Amino acid sequence: MPPETEDLSEDALRDVSYLTRSRNRVRILGAVAEEPFAPGEVADLTEASRSTIQRILSELKDREWVRRTREGSYVATATGHHVVRELVPFVKSIETIGDLSEAIAALPTGSISIDIQHFKDATVVRPAPNDPNAPGAYFTTSIRDTAEFRCVVDIAAPLALENVMCERVSDGVLQSEHVLTDRLFRYNCRYPERAQTWKELTQSGADVYRYDGDIACNVFILDETVLLGETPPDGEGCVLIKTDNKPVLEWAQEFVEEYRAKADRLTGKEFTDDQAPSVRRS
Repeated sequence: MPPETEDLSEDALRDVSYLTRSRNRVRILGAVAEEPFAPGEVADLTEASRSTIQRILSELKDREWVRRTREGSYVATATGHHVVRELVPFVKSIETIGDLSEAIAALPTGSISIDIQHFKDATVVRPAPNDPNAPGAYFTTSIRDTAEFRCVVDIAAPLALENVMCERVSDGVLQSEHVLTDRLFRYNCRYPERAQTWKELTQSGADVYRYDGDIACNVFILDETVLLGETPPDGEGCVLIKTDNKPVLEWAQEFVEEYRAKADRLTGKEFTDDQAPSVRRS
């Protein structure tokens, strides 16, 4: 069990359980955290009976999350305000995790400097039974309309995508920067067609780097759109998380810069027939 979960207070867990078992409790506490409400006014916020509302208010008061004013209204205490402030982001994060489903694997499992709530409006591009290459096709179509592309990556792209990038860089309509893990670099070197494509891509003006180590996640920036990619557990296709969220974009830009600073720039001549273990393929 992770150390951070061992230290969780039983009293705190009971408080979380109490509050989250009832939407009415959350609504009432949230309402009185905004402004004072008389018991009768609180009834307009929920479909609960007056006796239920009175019971909830009494329970919240016992926890010192609300207090009653001289005028008879209820208002959140300082503690109640903090409970609401911490609960809402937590619930929204759980909602986002549920919406992303298996695509959540594309996010780093370790420390991440971007709040997961910023992905609440993200969309997921995943393989479909009748279109297993949907993510790759989406990526290839998107790159045709992209002027600036940056990535830190450990999964091999479809050859069609690599060829389109190479063509657009050669034509001078795409600026691209690629930070490849050493594992992916060696994988590309094993296959003559891939090696030649990457050699041409690099020598046509793309900035290509080789990073000797593991990366936290696969990040792609297409102009102002961020894609996070991951191969699903069955190893088929690639699942993409797509978002235009500005804080995510800023985080992704810093992410790419961080890994690029630790990587070695390539000239293109390095793409030979070196042997290496295969990597995950999209």
